[in-house]
Amino acid sequence: KSYLPSGTMATFQYANGIPIIRIKATFPRQQVILDQMNSTTGWAAAGTASALTQDSAVYYQAPASLRFNLGVGTGTLTKTITQTDLSSYQDVGVSFLATRIPDGADASDITGISLKLGSDSGNYDLVTETEGFLGAWVAGEWLLVAFDFAGSTSTGSPNWSVIDYVQI
Repeated sequence: KSYLPSGTMATFQYANGIPIIRIKATFPRQQVILDQMNSTTGWAAAGTASALTQDSAVYYQAPASLRFNLGVGTGTLTKTITQTDLSSYQDVGVSFLATRIPDGADASDITGISLKLGSDSGNYDLVTETEGFLGAWVAGEWLLVAFDFAGSTSTGSPNWSVIDYVQI
């Protein structure tokens, strides 16, 4: 048995000659949902993003998902969310975003998706992904994108104890 500095315990055992490693974390990190993204309330489209609407016909999770048009170039969706303390996730958290490129669209037109999380528009951490969690962008299918903040780039001095700025 061994207690690690984080309060995690690791135990090594043998059962019928088969080695077993058991790991017990005393304080696992909870999932935090920053926004359900099922309502346009508070979201603003800018750049080449337009026609932001609630889609209750094609959605990732009931009752709806956000839908918008994206022209050539960079389009953004921005929202000020309820202030959230994410300090225990700073530099180690992974955010997930479910995306869907419409049927018939050219998925190769998407070169990357960026996620900014911060305490305001001048103080944020940025992660850009060039493919989904399971591979290349695909039209007509939902795809999770994993934004690993262990490799984020900081602008200003984001305060992860008062995160309220999100931009995609």
